[in-house]
Amino acid sequence: GDHLKPEEMKDLMNVLYYPAEVIHLKKDSLLTDPEKRYLWIKTMLERQFTIIRALIRTRRRKDVKALAPKEHREFFEVMLNYPAGGHDPAMIEVQLREIIALDLDFELIRTASHFIRNLTVEELIVAGDLGDRGPRLDKVIDYLVRQPNVSLIWGNHDVVWMGACLGQRALIATVLRLSLRYLRMYQIEEGYGLLTKPLEVLAQKIYGNDPATHFQAKRVGRRDPLLVARMQKAIAILQFKLEGQTIDRHPEWDMEHRNLLKQINYQAGTLVVNGSDYPLRDTFLPSIDPADPNRLTDDEEDCLQQIEQSFVTSPRLWSHMSWMAEQGRMDLVRDRAVIFHACLPVDDCGRYVALNIDGVDRKGPELFSAFNKVIKRSFRAGSEYAAENDKDWFYYLWSGPLSPLFGKDRMATLESYFIADKATHKEITGPWFQWINDFDFCDQVARDMGVKTGGLLVNGHVPVRIDKGENPVKKGGNAITIDGEFSEAYGDRGYT
Repeated sequence: GDHLKPEEMKDLMNVLYYPAEVIHLKKDSLLTDPEKRYLWIKTMLERQFTIIRALIRTRRRKDVKALAPKEHREFFEVMLNYPAGGHDPAMIEVQLREIIALDLDFELIRTASHFIRNLTVEELIVAGDLGDRGPRLDKVIDYLVRQPNVSLIWGNHDVVWMGACLGQRALIATVLRLSLRYLRMYQIEEGYGLLTKPLEVLAQKIYGNDPATHFQAKRVGRRDPLLVARMQKAIAILQFKLEGQTIDRHPEWDMEHRNLLKQINYQAGTLVVNGSDYPLRDTFLPSIDPADPNRLTDDEEDCLQQIEQSFVTSPRLWSHMSWMAEQGRMDLVRDRAVIFHACLPVDDCGRYVALNIDGVDRKGPELFSAFNKVIKRSFRAGSEYAAENDKDWFYYLWSGPLSPLFGKDRMATLESYFIADKATHKEITGPWFQWINDFDFCDQVARDMGVKTGGLLVNGHVPVRIDKGENPVKKGGNAITIDGEFSEAYGDRGYT
Protein backbone atom coordinates (compact mmCIF):
# COMPACT_ATOMS: atom_id res chain seq x y z
CA GLY A 1 0.00 0.00 0.00
CA ASP A 2 2.92 2.38 0.66
CA HIS A 3 4.00 2.14 -2.98
CA LEU A 4 0.63 2.71 -4.67
CA LYS A 5 -1.22 5.91 -5.35
CA PRO A 6 -4.79 6.08 -3.99
CA GLU A 7 -6.28 5.47 -7.45
CA GLU A 8 -3.97 2.50 -8.03
CA MET A 9 -4.91 1.07 -4.66
CA LYS A 10 -8.59 1.47 -5.49
CA ASP A 11 -8.12 -0.35 -8.81
CA LEU A 12 -6.28 -3.20 -7.09
CA MET A 13 -8.93 -3.54 -4.40
CA ASN A 14 -11.66 -3.65 -7.03
CA VAL A 15 -9.85 -6.46 -8.85
CA LEU A 16 -9.38 -8.41 -5.61
CA TYR A 17 -12.99 -8.05 -4.47
CA TYR A 18 -14.83 -8.04 -7.81
CA PRO A 19 -12.54 -9.61 -10.44
CA ALA A 20 -15.29 -10.75 -12.82
CA GLU A 21 -17.09 -7.40 -12.71
CA VAL A 22 -13.91 -5.34 -13.24
CA ILE A 23 -12.83 -7.52 -16.17
CA HIS A 24 -16.29 -7.20 -17.70
CA LEU A 25 -16.00 -3.40 -17.55
CA LYS A 26 -12.42 -3.17 -18.82
CA LYS A 27 -12.26 -6.00 -21.33
CA ASP A 28 -13.59 -4.23 -24.42
CA SER A 29 -11.19 -1.28 -24.15
CA LEU A 30 -8.21 -3.55 -23.42
CA LEU A 31 -8.97 -5.81 -26.38
CA THR A 32 -8.63 -2.88 -28.80
CA ASP A 33 -5.09 -2.03 -27.62
CA PRO A 34 -2.78 -5.09 -27.28
CA GLU A 35 0.05 -3.19 -25.56
CA LYS A 36 -2.31 -1.54 -23.10
CA ARG A 37 -3.75 -4.98 -22.38
CA TYR A 38 -0.32 -6.48 -21.76
CA LEU A 39 0.73 -3.66 -19.42
CA TRP A 40 -2.52 -3.82 -17.41
CA ILE A 41 -2.34 -7.60 -17.05
CA LYS A 42 1.38 -7.51 -16.14
CA THR A 43 0.96 -4.70 -13.59
CA MET A 44 -2.07 -6.28 -11.95
CA LEU A 45 -0.44 -9.72 -11.74
CA GLU A 46 2.73 -8.26 -10.20
CA ARG A 47 0.65 -6.56 -7.52
CA GLN A 48 -1.46 -9.65 -6.90
CA PHE A 49 1.59 -11.88 -6.54
CA THR A 50 3.26 -9.40 -4.19
CA ILE A 51 0.25 -9.95 -1.92
CA ILE A 52 0.26 -13.71 -2.48
CA ARG A 53 3.95 -14.03 -1.57
CA ALA A 54 3.32 -12.13 1.67
CA LEU A 55 0.28 -14.25 2.52
CA ILE A 56 1.87 -17.66 1.97
CA ARG A 57 4.52 -16.81 4.55
CA THR A 58 1.71 -16.90 7.14
CA ARG A 59 0.31 -20.30 6.11
CA ARG A 60 1.53 -23.87 6.38
CA ARG A 61 2.98 -25.37 3.22
CA LYS A 62 0.29 -28.09 3.00
CA ASP A 63 -2.45 -25.45 3.34
CA VAL A 64 -0.96 -23.40 0.51
CA LYS A 65 -0.70 -26.50 -1.65
CA ALA A 66 -4.33 -27.40 -0.95
CA LEU A 67 -5.55 -23.88 -1.76
CA ALA A 68 -3.34 -23.30 -4.81
CA PRO A 69 -5.33 -23.26 -8.05
CA LYS A 70 -4.89 -26.19 -10.39
CA GLU A 71 -5.24 -23.91 -13.40
CA HIS A 72 -2.01 -22.23 -14.58
CA ARG A 73 -0.03 -24.04 -11.86
CA GLU A 74 3.28 -23.73 -13.74
CA PHE A 75 2.94 -19.96 -14.18
CA PHE A 76 1.90 -19.58 -10.54
CA GLU A 77 5.01 -21.43 -9.35
CA VAL A 78 7.23 -19.16 -11.45
CA MET A 79 5.56 -16.02 -10.11
CA LEU A 80 5.60 -17.23 -6.51
CA ASN A 81 9.38 -17.63 -6.70
CA TYR A 82 10.02 -14.43 -8.67
CA PRO A 83 12.40 -12.64 -8.36
CA ALA A 84 14.13 -14.82 -5.72
CA GLY A 85 13.94 -17.93 -7.90
CA GLY A 86 16.33 -16.49 -10.47
CA HIS A 87 13.81 -16.48 -13.30
CA ASP A 88 14.64 -14.21 -16.21
CA PRO A 89 12.10 -11.35 -16.54
CA ALA A 90 12.25 -11.85 -20.31
CA MET A 91 11.11 -15.45 -19.88
CA ILE A 92 8.18 -14.34 -17.74
CA GLU A 93 7.24 -11.80 -20.40
CA VAL A 94 7.26 -14.52 -23.07
CA GLN A 95 5.04 -16.75 -20.92
CA LEU A 96 2.65 -13.92 -20.22
CA ARG A 97 2.35 -12.95 -23.88
CA GLU A 98 1.65 -16.59 -24.74
CA ILE A 99 -1.12 -16.63 -22.13
CA ILE A 100 -2.57 -13.43 -23.62
CA ALA A 101 -2.39 -14.91 -27.13
CA LEU A 102 -4.44 -17.86 -25.87
CA ASP A 103 -6.93 -15.41 -24.32
CA LEU A 104 -6.34 -16.85 -20.85
CA ASP A 105 -5.03 -13.68 -19.21
CA PHE A 106 -8.32 -12.45 -17.77
CA GLU A 107 -8.96 -15.89 -16.32
CA LEU A 108 -5.50 -15.71 -14.74
CA ILE A 109 -6.40 -12.42 -13.03
CA ARG A 110 -9.61 -13.94 -11.65
CA THR A 111 -7.76 -17.04 -10.46
CA ALA A 112 -5.14 -14.95 -8.65
CA SER A 113 -7.86 -12.91 -6.91
CA HIS A 114 -9.62 -16.08 -5.78
CA PHE A 115 -6.31 -17.48 -4.50
CA ILE A 116 -5.75 -14.33 -2.44
CA ARG A 117 -9.26 -14.57 -1.03
CA ASN A 118 -8.78 -18.22 -0.07
CA LEU A 119 -5.44 -17.48 1.59
CA THR A 120 -6.97 -14.56 3.49
CA VAL A 121 -10.23 -16.19 4.58
CA GLU A 122 -9.49 -19.30 6.60
CA GLU A 123 -13.15 -20.13 7.13
CA LEU A 124 -16.33 -18.83 5.54
CA ILE A 125 -19.18 -18.83 8.06
CA VAL A 126 -22.71 -18.38 6.73
CA ALA A 127 -25.27 -17.51 9.42
CA GLY A 128 -28.26 -18.93 7.60
CA ASP A 129 -30.99 -18.25 5.05
CA LEU A 130 -29.34 -19.34 1.82
CA GLY A 131 -32.90 -19.83 0.58
CA ASP A 132 -33.59 -16.11 0.91
CA ARG A 133 -30.58 -14.79 -1.00
CA GLY A 134 -31.98 -14.12 -4.43
CA PRO A 135 -33.69 -16.02 -7.23
CA ARG A 136 -31.36 -19.04 -7.50
CA LEU A 137 -30.74 -21.03 -4.34
CA ASP A 138 -29.14 -23.73 -6.50
CA LYS A 139 -26.46 -21.32 -7.74
CA VAL A 140 -25.75 -20.04 -4.22
CA ILE A 141 -25.13 -23.60 -3.03
CA ASP A 142 -23.10 -24.48 -6.13
CA TYR A 143 -20.83 -21.53 -5.29
CA LEU A 144 -20.47 -22.46 -1.61
CA VAL A 145 -19.72 -26.10 -2.39
CA ARG A 146 -16.68 -24.96 -4.38
CA GLN A 147 -15.22 -23.00 -1.46
CA PRO A 148 -12.39 -24.62 0.51
CA ASN A 149 -13.80 -24.32 4.05
CA VAL A 150 -17.45 -23.43 4.68
CA SER A 151 -19.34 -23.62 7.97
CA LEU A 152 -23.09 -23.22 7.68
CA ILE A 153 -25.56 -22.17 10.35
CA TRP A 154 -29.11 -23.11 9.39
CA GLY A 155 -31.78 -20.42 9.12
CA ASN A 156 -35.52 -20.88 8.76
CA HIS A 157 -35.25 -20.24 5.01
CA ASP A 158 -32.88 -23.22 4.86
CA VAL A 159 -34.98 -25.69 6.84
CA VAL A 160 -38.04 -24.90 4.71
CA TRP A 161 -36.16 -26.23 1.68
CA MET A 162 -34.63 -29.12 3.61
CA GLY A 163 -38.03 -30.18 4.92
CA ALA A 164 -39.55 -29.91 1.44
CA CYS A 165 -36.77 -32.14 0.10
CA LEU A 166 -37.73 -34.76 2.69
CA GLY A 167 -41.37 -34.57 1.59
CA GLN A 168 -42.94 -32.46 4.37
CA ARG A 169 -46.02 -31.41 2.42
CA ALA A 170 -46.70 -28.02 4.02
CA LEU A 171 -43.11 -27.01 3.28
CA ILE A 172 -43.31 -28.22 -0.32
CA ALA A 173 -46.29 -25.90 -0.78
CA THR A 174 -44.46 -23.08 1.02
CA VAL A 175 -41.38 -23.34 -1.20
CA LEU A 176 -43.55 -23.26 -4.32
CA ARG A 177 -45.64 -20.35 -3.06
CA LEU A 178 -42.59 -18.24 -2.22
CA SER A 179 -41.04 -19.02 -5.60
CA LEU A 180 -44.23 -17.88 -7.35
CA ARG A 181 -44.66 -14.81 -5.15
CA TYR A 182 -41.16 -13.54 -5.92
CA LEU A 183 -40.94 -15.11 -9.39
CA ARG A 184 -38.04 -17.40 -8.53
CA MET A 185 -39.27 -20.19 -10.77
CA TYR A 186 -35.94 -20.80 -12.49
CA GLN A 187 -34.60 -22.31 -9.26
CA ILE A 188 -37.62 -24.62 -9.15
CA GLU A 189 -37.76 -25.73 -12.78
CA GLU A 190 -34.28 -25.25 -14.23
CA GLY A 191 -32.29 -25.50 -11.01
CA TYR A 192 -33.91 -28.58 -9.50
CA GLY A 193 -36.13 -29.97 -12.25
CA LEU A 194 -39.27 -29.80 -10.09
CA LEU A 195 -42.74 -30.11 -11.58
CA THR A 196 -45.04 -27.08 -11.80
CA LYS A 197 -47.35 -28.21 -14.61
CA PRO A 198 -49.74 -30.04 -12.24
CA LEU A 199 -50.13 -26.80 -10.28
CA GLU A 200 -50.79 -24.86 -13.47
CA VAL A 201 -53.51 -27.35 -14.45
CA LEU A 202 -55.05 -27.17 -10.96
CA ALA A 203 -55.03 -23.36 -10.98
CA GLN A 204 -56.72 -23.19 -14.37
CA LYS A 205 -59.36 -25.70 -13.31
CA ILE A 206 -60.26 -24.16 -9.94
CA TYR A 207 -59.41 -20.49 -10.46
CA GLY A 208 -59.74 -20.16 -14.25
CA ASN A 209 -62.08 -17.16 -13.95
CA ASP A 210 -60.57 -15.70 -10.78
CA PRO A 211 -58.72 -12.36 -11.06
CA ALA A 212 -56.64 -13.44 -8.01
CA THR A 213 -56.09 -9.75 -7.34
CA HIS A 214 -54.23 -10.18 -4.06
CA PHE A 215 -51.94 -12.93 -5.34
CA GLN A 216 -50.00 -10.95 -7.92
CA ALA A 217 -46.27 -11.70 -8.02
CA LYS A 218 -43.88 -9.11 -6.61
CA ARG A 219 -42.34 -8.53 -10.03
CA VAL A 220 -43.10 -9.17 -13.69
CA GLY A 221 -41.50 -12.02 -15.62
CA ARG A 222 -42.02 -13.90 -18.85
CA ARG A 223 -45.04 -15.87 -17.69
CA ASP A 224 -48.59 -14.59 -17.93
CA PRO A 225 -48.97 -12.65 -14.65
CA LEU A 226 -52.60 -13.71 -14.27
CA LEU A 227 -51.67 -17.38 -14.55
CA VAL A 228 -48.88 -16.88 -12.01
CA ALA A 229 -51.34 -15.20 -9.63
CA ARG A 230 -53.82 -18.07 -9.97
CA MET A 231 -51.06 -20.63 -9.42
CA GLN A 232 -49.94 -18.72 -6.33
CA LYS A 233 -53.49 -18.71 -4.96
CA ALA A 234 -53.88 -22.43 -5.64
CA ILE A 235 -50.67 -23.33 -3.83
CA ALA A 236 -51.38 -20.86 -1.00
CA ILE A 237 -54.69 -22.57 -0.25
CA LEU A 238 -52.90 -25.91 -0.38
CA GLN A 239 -50.27 -24.57 2.02
CA PHE A 240 -52.87 -23.36 4.53
CA LYS A 241 -54.66 -26.73 4.43
CA LEU A 242 -51.42 -28.65 4.88
CA GLU A 243 -50.28 -26.37 7.70
CA GLY A 244 -53.61 -27.02 9.41
CA GLN A 245 -53.09 -30.77 9.04
CA THR A 246 -49.59 -30.46 10.51
CA ILE A 247 -50.89 -28.44 13.46
CA ASP A 248 -53.68 -30.99 14.00
CA ARG A 249 -51.02 -33.71 14.33
CA HIS A 250 -49.23 -31.78 17.07
CA PRO A 251 -51.54 -30.38 19.77
CA GLU A 252 -48.45 -30.24 22.03
CA TRP A 253 -47.17 -27.32 19.94
CA ASP A 254 -50.07 -25.15 21.15
CA MET A 255 -50.52 -23.67 17.65
CA GLU A 256 -54.27 -24.19 17.18
CA HIS A 257 -54.66 -20.41 16.90
CA ARG A 258 -52.70 -20.69 13.63
CA ASN A 259 -55.05 -23.34 12.22
CA LEU A 260 -56.66 -20.46 10.40
CA LEU A 261 -58.90 -22.13 7.81
CA LYS A 262 -60.89 -23.52 10.76
CA GLN A 263 -61.38 -20.00 12.09
CA ILE A 264 -62.99 -18.53 9.00
CA ASN A 265 -66.74 -17.88 9.06
CA TYR A 266 -67.39 -18.88 5.47
CA GLN A 267 -70.99 -17.69 5.48
CA ALA A 268 -70.11 -14.23 6.78
CA GLY A 269 -66.77 -14.04 4.96
CA THR A 270 -64.78 -13.13 8.08
CA LEU A 271 -61.73 -14.41 9.97
CA VAL A 272 -61.04 -14.17 13.69
CA VAL A 273 -57.55 -12.78 14.46
CA ASN A 274 -56.57 -12.02 18.06
CA GLY A 275 -60.21 -12.20 19.12
CA SER A 276 -61.53 -9.76 16.50
CA ASP A 277 -63.48 -10.40 13.30
CA TYR A 278 -61.99 -9.10 10.06
CA PRO A 279 -63.68 -9.22 6.64
CA LEU A 280 -61.95 -11.29 3.97
CA ARG A 281 -61.06 -9.32 0.86
CA ASP A 282 -61.22 -12.51 -1.20
CA THR A 283 -64.06 -14.96 -0.52
CA PHE A 284 -63.74 -17.11 -3.65
CA LEU A 285 -62.61 -20.36 -2.02
CA PRO A 286 -64.28 -23.14 -4.03
CA SER A 287 -61.89 -25.90 -2.92
CA ILE A 288 -62.56 -25.41 0.80
CA ASP A 289 -65.28 -27.41 2.54
CA PRO A 290 -66.42 -25.31 5.54
CA ALA A 291 -67.26 -28.53 7.40
CA ASP A 292 -63.68 -29.83 6.94
CA PRO A 293 -61.57 -26.91 5.71
CA ASN A 294 -58.18 -28.65 5.84
CA ARG A 295 -59.25 -31.58 3.65
CA LEU A 296 -57.72 -31.64 0.17
CA THR A 297 -60.00 -32.16 -2.80
CA ASP A 298 -59.26 -35.06 -5.14
CA ASP A 299 -57.78 -32.62 -7.67
CA GLU A 300 -55.56 -31.02 -5.03
CA GLU A 301 -54.39 -34.41 -3.77
CA ASP A 302 -53.54 -35.56 -7.29
CA CYS A 303 -51.62 -32.33 -7.98
CA LEU A 304 -49.73 -32.53 -4.69
CA GLN A 305 -48.75 -36.17 -5.15
CA GLN A 306 -47.12 -35.38 -8.49
CA ILE A 307 -45.27 -32.36 -7.11
CA GLU A 308 -44.22 -34.22 -3.96
CA GLN A 309 -42.77 -37.04 -6.04
CA SER A 310 -40.67 -34.57 -8.02
CA PHE A 311 -39.31 -33.03 -4.79
CA VAL A 312 -38.30 -36.30 -3.14
CA THR A 313 -36.73 -37.74 -6.32
CA SER A 314 -34.80 -34.70 -7.60
CA PRO A 315 -31.11 -35.75 -7.53
CA ARG A 316 -29.79 -32.18 -7.50
CA LEU A 317 -32.15 -31.05 -4.75
CA TRP A 318 -31.16 -34.07 -2.64
CA SER A 319 -27.46 -33.42 -3.28
CA HIS A 320 -27.74 -29.77 -2.23
CA MET A 321 -29.95 -30.34 0.82
CA SER A 322 -27.78 -33.25 1.98
CA TRP A 323 -24.76 -30.96 1.74
CA MET A 324 -26.58 -28.37 3.85
CA ALA A 325 -27.52 -31.02 6.41
CA GLU A 326 -23.97 -32.37 6.57
CA GLN A 327 -22.17 -29.00 6.60
CA GLY A 328 -24.69 -27.19 8.75
CA ARG A 329 -25.60 -26.92 12.38
CA MET A 330 -27.82 -24.84 14.64
CA ASP A 331 -24.98 -22.94 16.32
CA LEU A 332 -21.24 -22.39 16.14
CA VAL A 333 -18.62 -21.04 18.54
CA ARG A 334 -15.50 -19.48 17.05
CA ASP A 335 -13.02 -17.92 19.47
CA ARG A 336 -15.34 -15.81 21.64
CA ALA A 337 -18.07 -15.40 19.04
CA VAL A 338 -21.27 -17.40 19.57
CA ILE A 339 -23.04 -17.60 16.22
CA PHE A 340 -26.61 -18.73 15.57
CA HIS A 341 -29.34 -17.63 13.23
CA ALA A 342 -32.09 -16.04 15.30
CA CYS A 343 -32.58 -16.63 19.01
CA LEU A 344 -33.09 -18.90 21.96
CA PRO A 345 -36.71 -18.79 23.19
CA VAL A 346 -37.03 -16.96 26.50
CA ASP A 347 -39.91 -15.55 28.54
CA ASP A 348 -40.48 -11.93 29.49
CA CYS A 349 -38.07 -12.33 32.41
CA GLY A 350 -35.28 -13.63 30.17
CA ARG A 351 -35.57 -17.23 31.37
CA TYR A 352 -35.18 -20.04 28.84
CA VAL A 353 -38.44 -21.61 27.64
CA ALA A 354 -38.52 -25.37 26.99
CA LEU A 355 -39.69 -27.40 24.00
CA ASN A 356 -40.33 -31.12 24.31
CA ILE A 357 -38.21 -32.96 21.74
CA ASP A 358 -37.95 -36.76 21.73
CA GLY A 359 -39.87 -36.86 25.00
CA VAL A 360 -37.47 -34.57 26.87
CA ASP A 361 -37.93 -30.89 27.72
CA ARG A 362 -35.09 -28.99 26.07
CA LYS A 363 -34.24 -25.36 26.68
CA GLY A 364 -31.38 -22.95 26.12
CA PRO A 365 -28.39 -24.39 24.24
CA GLU A 366 -29.88 -27.89 24.70
CA LEU A 367 -32.41 -26.90 22.03
CA PHE A 368 -29.65 -26.46 19.49
CA SER A 369 -28.21 -29.90 20.24
CA ALA A 370 -31.62 -31.55 20.06
CA PHE A 371 -32.49 -30.00 16.70
CA ASN A 372 -29.04 -30.85 15.34
CA LYS A 373 -29.86 -34.50 16.01
CA VAL A 374 -33.34 -34.30 14.46
CA ILE A 375 -32.09 -32.70 11.24
CA LYS A 376 -29.04 -34.89 10.74
CA ARG A 377 -30.83 -38.16 11.48
CA SER A 378 -33.63 -37.19 9.08
CA PHE A 379 -31.16 -36.83 6.22
CA ARG A 380 -29.33 -40.00 7.17
CA ALA A 381 -32.66 -41.81 6.89
CA GLY A 382 -33.76 -40.06 3.68
CA SER A 383 -37.22 -38.98 2.56
CA GLU A 384 -38.62 -42.52 2.48
CA TYR A 385 -37.52 -43.62 5.94
CA ALA A 386 -37.30 -40.40 7.98
CA ALA A 387 -39.89 -40.31 10.76
CA GLU A 388 -42.95 -38.19 9.96
CA ASN A 389 -42.62 -36.54 13.36
CA ASP A 390 -39.06 -35.52 12.52
CA LYS A 391 -40.19 -34.09 9.17
CA ASP A 392 -42.83 -32.03 11.00
CA TRP A 393 -40.11 -30.48 13.18
CA PHE A 394 -38.80 -28.82 10.02
CA TYR A 395 -42.17 -27.07 9.73
CA TYR A 396 -41.97 -25.95 13.36
CA LEU A 397 -38.43 -24.66 12.85
CA TRP A 398 -39.70 -22.69 9.85
CA SER A 399 -42.48 -20.82 11.65
CA GLY A 400 -43.15 -22.13 15.17
CA PRO A 401 -43.39 -19.47 17.90
CA LEU A 402 -40.64 -21.07 20.01
CA SER A 403 -38.45 -22.00 17.07
CA PRO A 404 -34.84 -20.82 17.59
CA LEU A 405 -34.78 -20.09 13.85
CA PHE A 406 -37.91 -17.91 13.86
CA GLY A 407 -38.64 -16.21 17.18
CA LYS A 408 -41.95 -14.54 16.32
CA ASP A 409 -45.52 -15.13 17.46
CA ARG A 410 -46.74 -16.00 13.96
CA MET A 411 -45.98 -16.05 10.28
CA ALA A 412 -48.86 -13.89 9.05
CA THR A 413 -49.02 -15.21 5.48
CA LEU A 414 -52.76 -15.86 5.31
CA GLU A 415 -53.56 -12.50 6.89
CA SER A 416 -51.41 -10.64 4.35
CA TYR A 417 -53.33 -12.23 1.48
CA PHE A 418 -56.87 -12.08 2.82
CA ILE A 419 -57.18 -9.17 5.27
CA ALA A 420 -56.84 -5.52 4.27
CA ASP A 421 -56.10 -4.25 7.80
CA LYS A 422 -52.30 -4.30 8.00
CA ALA A 423 -52.38 -4.44 11.78
CA THR A 424 -53.13 -8.15 11.36
CA HIS A 425 -49.99 -8.60 9.24
CA LYS A 426 -47.66 -7.68 12.08
CA GLU A 427 -45.41 -10.45 13.35
CA ILE A 428 -44.35 -9.77 16.94
CA THR A 429 -40.82 -10.79 17.88
CA GLY A 430 -40.26 -12.70 21.10
CA PRO A 431 -38.68 -11.33 24.31
CA TRP A 432 -35.22 -12.46 23.14
CA PHE A 433 -34.98 -9.49 20.81
CA GLN A 434 -35.34 -7.08 23.73
CA TRP A 435 -33.09 -9.01 26.07
CA ILE A 436 -30.11 -9.02 23.69
CA ASN A 437 -29.65 -5.35 24.57
CA ASP A 438 -28.80 -6.42 28.14
CA PHE A 439 -25.10 -7.05 28.78
CA ASP A 440 -25.55 -9.51 31.65
CA PHE A 441 -28.16 -11.53 29.75
CA CYS A 442 -25.91 -11.88 26.69
CA ASP A 443 -22.91 -12.70 28.86
CA GLN A 444 -24.84 -15.50 30.56
CA VAL A 445 -26.00 -16.94 27.21
CA ALA A 446 -22.39 -16.92 25.99
CA ARG A 447 -21.31 -18.70 29.20
CA ASP A 448 -24.04 -21.28 28.69
CA MET A 449 -22.65 -21.81 25.18
CA GLY A 450 -19.15 -22.43 26.54
CA VAL A 451 -17.53 -18.97 26.26
CA LYS A 452 -16.57 -18.09 29.83
CA THR A 453 -15.39 -14.50 29.37
CA GLY A 454 -15.87 -11.76 26.81
CA GLY A 455 -18.41 -13.62 24.67
CA LEU A 456 -20.07 -11.95 21.68
CA LEU A 457 -23.46 -13.12 20.40
CA VAL A 458 -23.73 -12.94 16.61
CA ASN A 459 -27.18 -13.38 15.08
CA GLY A 460 -28.93 -12.65 11.80
CA HIS A 461 -32.56 -13.29 10.78
CA VAL A 462 -34.02 -9.81 11.30
CA PRO A 463 -33.15 -6.73 9.23
CA VAL A 464 -31.26 -3.88 10.86
CA ARG A 465 -33.46 -0.83 10.34
CA ILE A 466 -30.78 1.83 10.34
CA ASP A 467 -33.27 4.19 8.70
CA LYS A 468 -35.32 3.89 11.92
CA GLY A 469 -32.39 4.42 14.26
CA GLU A 470 -31.49 0.77 14.88
CA ASN A 471 -27.88 -0.26 15.39
CA PRO A 472 -26.32 -3.64 14.49
CA VAL A 473 -24.41 -3.52 17.79
CA LYS A 474 -26.86 -3.91 20.65
CA LYS A 475 -26.91 -1.60 23.65
CA GLY A 476 -25.00 -3.94 25.93
CA GLY A 477 -22.15 -4.05 23.43
CA ASN A 478 -21.81 -7.85 23.45
CA ALA A 479 -24.40 -8.79 20.82
CA ILE A 480 -24.54 -7.92 17.15
CA THR A 481 -27.16 -8.53 14.47
CA ILE A 482 -25.79 -9.14 11.00
CA ASP A 483 -28.18 -7.83 8.38
CA GLY A 484 -27.71 -9.97 5.31
CA GLU A 485 -30.57 -8.49 3.30
CA PHE A 486 -28.50 -6.34 0.90
CA SER A 487 -31.60 -4.24 0.39
CA GLU A 488 -31.34 -0.69 -0.88
CA ALA A 489 -34.80 -0.01 0.56
CA TYR A 490 -33.83 -0.22 4.22
CA GLY A 491 -31.27 -1.36 6.73
CA ASP A 492 -27.52 -1.28 6.21
CA ARG A 493 -27.74 -3.14 2.88
CA GLY A 494 -25.81 -6.11 4.25
CA TYR A 495 -22.68 -4.19 5.18
CA THR A 496 -22.89 -4.73 8.95
